[in-house]
Amino acid sequence: MPSRSTVFSRSTASRLLLASTLLLGACSTITRIVHDEPASNTTTMPAPEQGRYEALIGQSADAITELRAAPAPENPEMRDGKNPAADEQMLGGQGYLRIGNGFYPSATPEMRSIALHQGQRVGADKILLYVSIAGATADAASTLTAAYYVHFKPPFGASFRDLNATEQQTLGVSGGVNLGAIIGGTPAASANLLAGDAVLTLDGKSIANKAAFQDLLRANAGKRVTLGIRRDGVLLTRIVRIGLLPPTARKHQEGRS
Repeated sequence: MPSRSTVFSRSTASRLLLASTLLLGACSTITRIVHDEPASNTTTMPAPEQGRYEALIGQSADAITELRAAPAPENPEMRDGKNPAADEQMLGGQGYLRIGNGFYPSATPEMRSIALHQGQRVGADKILLYVSIAGATADAASTLTAAYYVHFKPPFGASFRDLNATEQQTLGVSGGVNLGAIIGGTPAASANLLAGDAVLTLDGKSIANKAAFQDLLRANAGKRVTLGIRRDGVLLTRIVRIGLLPPTARKHQEGRS
């Protein structure tokens, strides 16, 4: 018959063996759970958009919104351009101003889509695309340039002429301009200017004639100015936010701004 010490030793050894077995089983289970974790829980970050946008107009978003002819479209019109300079002149004659350029590393459909998304972000009305090919081989690399345009209100929105000698004598001035037709929805209309108003000063500076008034409008494009006017014998002031001038308008203004 075994002694009590022998029985105790065997019992203790059995308990230790059982505990070790359970511990090893638990470790095995934990290891299996960690390594069997579903791969679907892994998050893949999307690749960043490619390309670069260069703004050309130093105006805030609110200022550009105020000068727009209409709210920005949800989807800008996008097409291939022909000649950047000629296209800008043509669109300038229609009241469009280029607000920025986009530069993209290829002319693939993906890059065209990115160019469109950039146009949506900046509120472009039109996007013209130009493809440049580096080299003459069939596999030559191509890059894509995008020109972004916004349709702005007429910069002033009224025709004007020199005050004639009789009008100057009646008003007691030696210069100034007389306003003609006012176009609705333009800065002149928003400032409540009326046909027949005599504009005598801009920010306190006397207006010598039509040419001088045109120069002052150009110099203050995109800014708020105070006009001193004479209406029915009464001196008034009107605050006008002058619009932006497309290239064609800068070169070919003829009494209407």
